[in-house]
Amino acid sequence: MDTKIQSQFIYIPIRGFNDQALKIDISSLPDSKELIEVLKAELAPLDLWLKLANEYYKQDRITDFIEVLKQVTDADLEQYYKDSKLDRIAMLNALASYYTQLGSQEKDKSRREEYFSNATFHFTKADRIDPHQPLTWIGKAVLLLTKGDYERAESNFKQVLDLAKSNNTLPVLPAKLGSACILFNQGNYIKALDTYQKVIQQNSNCLPSVRLGLGYCYFKLGRTKKAKEAFKRVLELDRDNVEAMIGLALVLMNENQIPEAMKLILSAYQLAPTNSIVLNHLANHYFFRGEYNKVNTLGVAAFNNTDVAHIKAESAYLIGRAFHATQRWQDAIQYYHQAVQKNPDLYLAQFGLGQIHIHNEDYDKAILCFEQVLSKQPNNYETLQILGSLYKHGSLYKSNVKSTTTTTSTTTTTNNNININNNNNLSNEIINKIKNVLKKATELNPNDSSNWFELGQVLESTEVSTALEAYEKGLNLLKKDGIVPSLEIQNNIAVLRHQKGLLVEAEQTYLDIIKQSGYQLNQFKSINITSTYNLARLYETMGQVNKAEELYKGIIKEHPNYYDCYLRLSCICKQQGDYYEAGEWIREVLDIQPDNQEAWALYGNLHLYKEEWYPAQKNFEQITENPDNKNETYASLSLGNIYYNAKFSNPDKVEKYILNAEQFYNRVLTKNPTNIYAANGIGMIIAEKGNLNLAGETFLQIREASMDCIPVSVNLAHIYVSKGLFDNAIKLYEGCLKKSTSPKEIETIIMYLAKVYFDANRFYDSKQTLKKAIHMYPHNLSIHFNLAISIEMQATIFLEKHQKNATETFNIIKELEFAQRLLTPLANTKSTPKLNFSPSKAKTHQTSIEKILVSLRTEHESIVKIEADLSKKREAAFEEVKRLEEEKRIRDLELKQQLEEKLEAERKLAFEEEEKTREELAKNNAAAAMIDDDYKDGEGGSTKKRKKNKKDQQQQDDDFDDQPAESKKKQKKEKKEKKEKKEKKEKKKKSKKVSGEGEEGADDNNDTEQQQEEMAEDGDHKEKKKKKKSKKDRKDKKDKKQKRKEKKQREKEEREGEEDDENEETENREEQDDDNTEKVDQEMQDAKEAEKQKEVEDFFGSENEM
Repeated sequence: MDTKIQSQFIYIPIRGFNDQALKIDISSLPDSKELIEVLKAELAPLDLWLKLANEYYKQDRITDFIEVLKQVTDADLEQYYKDSKLDRIAMLNALASYYTQLGSQEKDKSRREEYFSNATFHFTKADRIDPHQPLTWIGKAVLLLTKGDYERAESNFKQVLDLAKSNNTLPVLPAKLGSACILFNQGNYIKALDTYQKVIQQNSNCLPSVRLGLGYCYFKLGRTKKAKEAFKRVLELDRDNVEAMIGLALVLMNENQIPEAMKLILSAYQLAPTNSIVLNHLANHYFFRGEYNKVNTLGVAAFNNTDVAHIKAESAYLIGRAFHATQRWQDAIQYYHQAVQKNPDLYLAQFGLGQIHIHNEDYDKAILCFEQVLSKQPNNYETLQILGSLYKHGSLYKSNVKSTTTTTSTTTTTNNNININNNNNLSNEIINKIKNVLKKATELNPNDSSNWFELGQVLESTEVSTALEAYEKGLNLLKKDGIVPSLEIQNNIAVLRHQKGLLVEAEQTYLDIIKQSGYQLNQFKSINITSTYNLARLYETMGQVNKAEELYKGIIKEHPNYYDCYLRLSCICKQQGDYYEAGEWIREVLDIQPDNQEAWALYGNLHLYKEEWYPAQKNFEQITENPDNKNETYASLSLGNIYYNAKFSNPDKVEKYILNAEQFYNRVLTKNPTNIYAANGIGMIIAEKGNLNLAGETFLQIREASMDCIPVSVNLAHIYVSKGLFDNAIKLYEGCLKKSTSPKEIETIIMYLAKVYFDANRFYDSKQTLKKAIHMYPHNLSIHFNLAISIEMQATIFLEKHQKNATETFNIIKELEFAQRLLTPLANTKSTPKLNFSPSKAKTHQTSIEKILVSLRTEHESIVKIEADLSKKREAAFEEVKRLEEEKRIRDLELKQQLEEKLEAERKLAFEEEEKTREELAKNNAAAAMIDDDYKDGEGGSTKKRKKNKKDQQQQDDDFDDQPAESKKKQKKEKKEKKEKKEKKEKKKKSKKVSGEGEEGADDNNDTEQQQEEMAEDGDHKEKKKKKKSKKDRKDKKDKKQKRKEKKQREKEEREGEEDDENEETENREEQDDDNTEKVDQEMQDAKEAEKQKEVEDFFGSENEM
């Protein structure tokens, strides 16, 4: 029979009796051992075992619950119930979930691990039965979530949710809740909120804990109103829900309702006195009340009552904070460290730890802590301010800067290979860090002047313009608030203006500072000593050396121990060439303070400048005896350079000197691996040993790191010269010349440039370079010697030239004579080790130049004679050409005159013919007019005949137009003659016709008289006839009028046609004249070109003869 639960009973079927069952009262369950025997004996279904185990659990009979479920692992039962896979899996999952719950609540670590191990064992057995069971996946995911393995837990939940898309019967709500919990812990509050909302929509009767997750998501997203509603709803469903009380208390704290929030915290504490979250909130409350002992007590309790890392971190932070407030620094550090270890994202613990490191002056550790805070809170203004100031105290900053004074550098020392400023620049890394932090601070609060001054102070050694801008912004903010800036800030602004080249503004700023102090400039008071010294440095830059000296001496008079003034006066004397006086000023410093390392450095530099190597060596060795001295690096580099240069003066000890130089360069690199000058020295040593490829690579790497380092570029150019890459070397030398400001360095580079031109056989460029150098450095005898050699080589090349002219030869001779004058004193100079040339070689070159001069002078005389002859021939040829041109000009004028006369005659003839044609046309028009009058008076002449005549005339005109222009005049003349003959004939016919009409008229009159007599006899007949005749007369008059009108129109058209003919003839004549003119011009041009070609041929013919 089926197992049924009726009311408070469970029925166990009796084996062998289908209609009988054993009734078990749920309210009074027997001991689990008795019940297990019954279940085994009756072989009860496994779902019944699970239901009875659940009843034990509900009654808090955990031991019985475990005993019942453990039977599923019995080998006999496993064999019997092997087909009941789902029931076996359900029992295993129930037992594993219970162990998971125990592990999550256990405080003892070993026990917790044991519970988790038991849970894992039972989930694994369930997997072996069916590895694709979703309930097992969910249970395993919950176990992983409890252990903090969010990634694997998320994977298991995702498997269930993906499978549920194709199977609606799967229990997806636990998977969704687990997924939402993971999303929340990962900080993805939006997705977590969406998941919680979907779960609530699918199951409105869900547990209050689901709405609890909803409230915390709202709280994390800043939607406090919704969060408050969710927490209140949880408390309505479960008024003792501690987590909801804590969440609602947090919301109230954010709304500044502290009393109400603390009431909830206290209520939660009463319900769960060991809840670590509640204890932490209470500890935080007592911290602000200054009750630090309670803070420690509650914090320790909270720390011990949880295994959740971030809750432990909060507890450790609160304990460390209490120790920090009571100045128990070591205890505070210990708990802050624990907080950071438990939760690296707890930036408040990092902040407190950084503050303690600052107190302990452990600035590097403090920087690391605040950088961690900034990575979590990039807009934290307090952290930005602290870091901006803190970087300047770190070891990275101190290793890159030797001095942080705001005055201009006192001693700038140079020699042939290095140029070192005692105030080394900060590395790009530290500068960028400080700059970015302080710029962010100024963006967050641009009205805080201290940030601008901090930024300006950091940038003043690297970005003068930006630093000055930052200082001036801070200065304007102070003025706006009516605050007078400190003299130090004003002094820094003046120095920056000096460095930027705003010399007048800098001078005025220094004078204003001294005036604000209430003293005069010439009083040299201590308060103004720095500004007065910097003003003197400014006067040096402005070229007002006398003013600078007065200020330095005035400072020394009032403040004898201000050593920088002595050193500056030494530098001024050195620049003026007074080396003795320069040395005296340095010795005065050493008399007062024998260990003054800057004085020793400057003294050594003075000896180097004078090429006194041994005294310079002793001076620098004095500095290197103190390794902590800030000038030790410069001294080591100088010693390295001294030993390197010593190999030139003592060839027997080259290897020893090279080894000593290498040791000093390595000594510098050991302390500062980024020192480019030491690396440059190592490159020189490598080249000296013959490894040019490695040396070249070394110099290239150094140059990439510092493009403005002139010694490195010069040495790289030397390598290119050695490899024969002259063009590359020339580019580098020329670039160095543009960058260099040191006169001695420029002199050396010019010599190198002239040498590479010489090696590249570009003797002209070498000569021109040395000519410039000799004007700049007239006392350098090496330039004289090298210039003479360059002139000699250029003359030698010129001597081999096949084609020469007198001017070039003369110039070469003059330059050779100049070279002789250069070599004469050099050849007579006594040979000394300091000479950079050999007097004997000067004599040899002098002799060689003399031979070249003799050869060139002889050749020059010959060339002058030949060129003189050629000049005479050219003059004769030129005169001949001029004569021919004059004759040609006269012929052209005559020819042109003849052509113009011919054209004038043709024009005159054409005009006469035109006048004659016009007269004939006028006569024809008159004759036509007479004919017209005759037609008007008489009826003679046939209209048909006139039409025929007109047609014939038109045909003739058309024929005339179609003929060529050359025969038109002749045809027209013939036409006019025919027309005249025809008119004469018509006149004769007309006269005959008129006489005949007169006779007919007389006959008509007789007839009229006869008719009148007849009409008189018959009046009626006469009247009719008269009317008929008057009608006929009117018709005739009308016809005659129309004929006259048509005739006039025809005559008009004929006249227009004749005028068109005349215009066409005129145009034809003009075109013919133009053609004739062009023809004449072309003939003249051809004649000129022919004569010119003939002259050129004659000239070159004479040249060939010469």
